Amino acid sequence: MAVPFIYQYQPDPEDYFRFTHAALIRLGKISGFKTIKIYILSEGIFTTLGEKMVNLLIPGRLKYLKSLVRTIILTINIVADRFIKIIIPYDYFFKLLKRFPLGYLVVYEKREN
Repeated sequence: MAVPFIYQYQPDPEDYFRFTHAALIRLGKISGFKTIKIYILSEGIFTTLGEKMVNLLIPGRLKYLKSLVRTIILTINIVADRFIKIIIPYDYFFKLLKRFPLGYLVVYEKREN
């Protein structure tokens, strides 16, 4: 299952009302699935912020302009995120990535009864 998620993750103590990684694990469990793996879909904080910025600044009806601007901004932001990965410790980068995902890809397995 893949879900979009372009919001900051803010557990208090957990966030089950949006499609957060915690909610996806819980939904799978309630539905009789075992969560095998959750992939965070994002390059990093700049990629997520760039996507938010494009969606806020350019109306949907200007789809060609939006597509062009998204391509330019996200290319720059992906390069910035990859540079950040090089200069900061992996554990810290992963914490940032967890807080600012673009979405999740979840692999479930049906539980045997």
